[in-house]
Amino acid sequence: MKKKTIPVPLCGRRVTAGAELLERLEAAGDPARAARSLRYFRTGPGEYGEGDRFLGMTVPMMKAIVKPFLGRVDLDGCRRLLASPWHEARTAAVILGNL
Repeated sequence: MKKKTIPVPLCGRRVTAGAELLERLEAAGDPARAARSLRYFRTGPGEYGEGDRFLGMTVPMMKAIVKPFLGRVDLDGCRRLLASPWHEARTAAVILGNL
């Protein structure tokens, strides 16, 4: 199965829909919210979320970013999102599978 690629305006390169989704999530992140998420999800040493990383956005924000990508991100793209170190990227993959 051939991967879908879409043109990215202004930069002249082609990327998969999954990579574009990740770029949009990263661009929408809020560092102050990310810092609060580190505490909320207990990411300190020995805590259940140890090592988790956050971009800093709410679930409604993620859903708004993910919605235009429904049907455009292939299984490989979802796997890459699930393997991401970013909490929001993994959540986006789950959202893609449930909308």
